[in-house]
Amino acid sequence: MNRNLNWTKAPILMILGFALLAAGCSTDHGTSPALSRVNGPEAGNAGPSSQDQGSLARARSTGSLPQGLQAGGSVALSTSADVDGAVGGTLSVGRITLTFAPGAFSGTKTITIYDTSNGGVSCQLYPEGLQFSQPVTLQMQLVGTSLDDSTATVDWFNPNAGSWVGIGGNYQSPDHSVVANLQHFSTYRGSRAGW
Repeated sequence: MNRNLNWTKAPILMILGFALLAAGCSTDHGTSPALSRVNGPEAGNAGPSSQDQGSLARARSTGSLPQGLQAGGSVALSTSADVDGAVGGTLSVGRITLTFAPGAFSGTKTITIYDTSNGGVSCQLYPEGLQFSQPVTLQMQLVGTSLDDSTATVDWFNPNAGSWVGIGGNYQSPDHSVVANLQHFSTYRGSRAGW
């Protein structure tokens, strides 16, 4: 461990820490990052449903973001959890919910969601590029955004082409969300058909 702390950086680190704390306290989309919904017996539910049986080992709010990952000048909400791909489960933070069908991938992986929503709805999902054998759905809550209507869809950012690609999605009117099936983890945003 490096014991030579550069004390000139201490005020900056303190300000960043307070900003992270303030962002977590003032941004409430129904789920705080430290209390993200995790389904399964490990989350203390009375019993697992068939959909989320034994899903996630633990969830924790993460304090570090990939370089440059911010939501319109404020730090993104985030959560991570170890997911057993053979079992599946659900992980949520902010406006974003991921649901893994049993057999979605092999082994146990640390799944991370960064909700980068700011006015619209967007997220980055890690490990980037992870592909799936069984359905994985992304649900984006649209309440209070201009996307909240039946034309809502989901786009994926293709870094090779440098452009957004529509992947479709189904608008869920009872809970004002759009749900899309994912082929892999990457960067996603809510959109509208024909935009």
